[in-house]
Amino acid sequence: MFQAADEAYAVANALPELKKYATGIIGSNEEDAVARFLQEHAAKGLAFSVEK
Repeated sequence: MFQAADEAYAVANALPELKKYATGIIGSNEEDAVARFLQEHAAKGLAFSVEK
């Protein structure tokens, strides 16, 4: 999925094999980094879409 996406973010404590494909590294899952990332980007008015 990371290779197919335009942007892909890994948490800081992800496996190195996954991080090498990431566009960026965010905080760890223990810091609720994914929720914080989504909140910050949603607050900026960016839309997230999922293709089926």
